[in-house]
Amino acid sequence: MWGGTIYNTLTAEALMTTGIISAEPTEDVITVACMMPDKRIHRILVCEDSKIAGIVSTFDMLTARTELDPSTSPTDQASSA
Repeated sequence: MWGGTIYNTLTAEALMTTGIISAEPTEDVITVACMMPDKRIHRILVCEDSKIAGIVSTFDMLTARTELDPSTSPTDQASSA
């Protein structure tokens, strides 16, 4: 699939997204979570001193919500039905 000639000529620059959306490490989670649907993205770079310190993803948000509030876990809801 990736061996075709068109893929041999593509560069990361040709596929990358410009206009990076980022957050500060001290940014509150609600603000970061709201940025995702507003910008139609699933990952936000966390930058400190103009360097990438990490990434927050929608999966990270869902995992944190489930761990912080177990009543939001689908398995807990299914067992209480």
